[in-house]
Amino acid sequence: MTALDDQILIAVRGWLLQATGLGGSRVRPADDSGTRPDLPYITIQTVLQGVEDGRPEKLPGLNGLDEIVENVRAELTGTVQLDAYGRGGDQLLTIATMRLQTTAIQQYLAGQMITLEPTGGINDLSILVDNEIEKRFSRDLTLHYTLNFTDPVGGVEEMENLIFDLNP
Repeated sequence: MTALDDQILIAVRGWLLQATGLGGSRVRPADDSGTRPDLPYITIQTVLQGVEDGRPEKLPGLNGLDEIVENVRAELTGTVQLDAYGRGGDQLLTIATMRLQTTAIQQYLAGQMITLEPTGGINDLSILVDNEIEKRFSRDLTLHYTLNFTDPVGGVEEMENLIFDLNP
């Protein structure tokens, strides 16, 4: 994962913790290879396609050393997939989605420089595991995020030296 992926994952996880009331170990990245938590729990997978919502905005400025720099800001779109495991997982996804409309959650997400919009409904992906049905529900959300970075005028930094900042 990149630093940007991590920042967005942390922001989405924060929303889910606030919205569902689940304990921290029960909201985790989809690729977490640790021990499965008690049911119900939610996994998060982000796909940052980098699709631009509009043209990037380039603004000249000065850095702290009085050097001329270009500040580039872009509004981008990605996808967040949530999977809820265990009985009541569908209700957790419903509650979390409904709470996207509350002022507290909207303020939190705005502070993280992201917005989330539900896409479609909740899918029941329950399967037979060890002679029992394992309840699993999935929901996709469209992610809108802002990316900011600064380049010196007259030169381009190596990509690994760029700092992506979700907050302007």
